[in-house]
Amino acid sequence: MREFIIREEGFSLKFTEKVPEPNEGECFLLYQEGAGLKKSMVVSRGVKYSSSAVRREHYNRKVTFSLRKQGFTQKFHVVMANTDFNFQVDVSLSCEIQDVQEYYFGEWMEEDTLCQIVKKCMVKQHKRWQIKQGWELQRELDEDIGRALKQFAGLRFRVVVEVRLDEAAEKILKSDRDSAVDIHLSDNRKNVQIAGNEHRAAIAESESALKMQQIGQIRMLLQNFGALGPVANEYLEGKIDGKELYSYIIKARAEEMNMLKVAMESDLIPTDEIMVKINDILSNRQFGEIEQKQPAGSGGALEMRSSGQTDVAYAAREDEKAETPADGDFL
Repeated sequence: MREFIIREEGFSLKFTEKVPEPNEGECFLLYQEGAGLKKSMVVSRGVKYSSSAVRREHYNRKVTFSLRKQGFTQKFHVVMANTDFNFQVDVSLSCEIQDVQEYYFGEWMEEDTLCQIVKKCMVKQHKRWQIKQGWELQRELDEDIGRALKQFAGLRFRVVVEVRLDEAAEKILKSDRDSAVDIHLSDNRKNVQIAGNEHRAAIAESESALKMQQIGQIRMLLQNFGALGPVANEYLEGKIDGKELYSYIIKARAEEMNMLKVAMESDLIPTDEIMVKINDILSNRQFGEIEQKQPAGSGGALEMRSSGQTDVAYAAREDEKAETPADGDFL
């Protein structure tokens, strides 16, 4: 690459002259023609040199070099494996002089030679890489081109490789990505729907269990207290007091007595059986169960209503004293 050489000319340093200083971004190479690298020296800007020492070496040639970077960019393509698609590869090369003497007296490299080296690196990569392996191709080219350029002495290279898909391959890859996104979104919607179904199922199961518990409580109240089950439940939950409960009991007792009276007058039930039922009512064996029984699982519900029970028991005793007829009165 002769782009670094600005000028070549003869050189002589007279007795009264000083060693010349190069311009900014330049340097001089002084050498004795025919002697090669051993009879040469580099003159850099800002450095003082001995004029007598330079004259003693009898340098008769001066080469002016540019120290600025030189570079170029070239485009290539690499064929993909198992397809007719290509990777588009941009290679940017920049180089600068690292050692002026090695560069000038060493093997000369032309820009065409550099392009051929890079092209050979590309040819070795054909049919090796799949459509999604652009990054691997780029890394391989970085290393391969860097190794190939080390043969040129005196120069420092910087290689930048950029790999991308050609238009047709990019469309294929985008289509694959869009399909993957659609599948992912579909899976998300499915997962949300499943979670919602599970949540609704859990709520339905909980509501069903609550209904079964309520049905069990109602069944237990009816088994223990008969038609007065709902009233007993109101009392156990504290919604009515003992006096209100007692009024329900008295009303139910009167209804039972009236029903027995009608049955007896109509000869629907044998007299002995009616007497047994009347004795049950009058002895409080039927209605007194509300004061003694409590549904299983109600815990201390009746204990919490102990004052109400006292109301019921007291009212029942007073009622017996006032209303219990002597033997035969009812008949």
